[in-house]
Amino acid sequence: MRYYGLDTTASPTSSQLMTKENNAKLLFSIVMQQGTISRAQLAKESGLSPSTVSLLTDEMIRRHILLEAGAGESAPTGRKPVLLKVDPEGLQIPCFAFQPNGLLYVLYDLQLNVMEQRFIPYPPQLQPRTEIYTPSEADVLSLFTAVLGDDSKIDSTKLRVIAISFYGAFLRDNNLYSSAILGWHLNASFLDTLRRSFANIPVFIGNVATLAAYAEKTASAVERENLLYLHLDHGVGSGIILNNRPFTGDCGISGEIGHMIINGKRLENIVGSATVLRELHTRCGVDSFDAAAMALERQEPRVIAYLSEVAAAVATAVNNTLCMLGSMDVFIGGCLTELGPAFLKLIQTAIQQFGFHRVLPHSPLSFSCLPPNGDCLGAAKAYIDSLFTVII
Repeated sequence: MRYYGLDTTASPTSSQLMTKENNAKLLFSIVMQQGTISRAQLAKESGLSPSTVSLLTDEMIRRHILLEAGAGESAPTGRKPVLLKVDPEGLQIPCFAFQPNGLLYVLYDLQLNVMEQRFIPYPPQLQPRTEIYTPSEADVLSLFTAVLGDDSKIDSTKLRVIAISFYGAFLRDNNLYSSAILGWHLNASFLDTLRRSFANIPVFIGNVATLAAYAEKTASAVERENLLYLHLDHGVGSGIILNNRPFTGDCGISGEIGHMIINGKRLENIVGSATVLRELHTRCGVDSFDAAAMALERQEPRVIAYLSEVAAAVATAVNNTLCMLGSMDVFIGGCLTELGPAFLKLIQTAIQQFGFHRVLPHSPLSFSCLPPNGDCLGAAKAYIDSLFTVII
């Protein structure tokens, strides 16, 4: 995940600043979970000193991250504490997702409520192609103009970032974003053009699977420090969270498991949605994931036999990845989850049959519960976390 138009290396990464960042994130997450809370209760919940809590919350109030929400119940001394809550109208986070068939736009407030959502299909000149090409910056920029229209709820005074989810990888050596699904080589200079069109607001961009992984790590009551998110859809990739941070590797392409070779084939050519739908039709006479899910539940032999092959490939990819990363929770997202819990059971069965569970005893595997725009949600969450690095 990368920023354009913002120097995120300007502040020294001293242990003191890291401590301040982590303390601010902790306080914000507690306020987010509690809804309203006093400074005294924040100190108790966080274990931080009252003076640290006051210093950081006052700073967040000045930055329009928190606000004072009136008085709470009287304390034993008789003085009513002042309650704090997240300032939902303090900032806006517009997220744009390049999807296989068009551009999705979602506007979040600081409480991650969806303020508006729109989608526009790609015009003919931007339709996905089989051969890689470089779309014109003007054509891509026109997508943003079209999806926002003239009545968007975006308030430019409340913008601090433009978030983008991209269906592909950043090729650092070439300074471009490459997507086999879209057939695009999008030069990174486009992001500077986009930034200027939004009055020089910084642009934040990440891969769809990495952003979904970031959303997944905070989706439950217990935040996960390490997890693997597999995105099984039109494309096949993964997002990796290590020590609470996205891991993309030195070249920015870690997690591109679609290129993993299994039984002489690329994983994306075994478990990609187009391949699975084609084989379901050819081998099983089934024309949709919903129909295949029902066939699995009925235990139709041909469907079980074919999807067991797909499940075995997924299980092998999980094993190969976690043998390098270590044990962690594994989540599967994308349209293959439409095959239902019976397909998840096939993957778990393959893990047991291959003996992978002996190597990875502490890596529970489940389907993701994220909404369809989980990557946009992840982008918004990642930006909120970065507030405490680049703002506070």
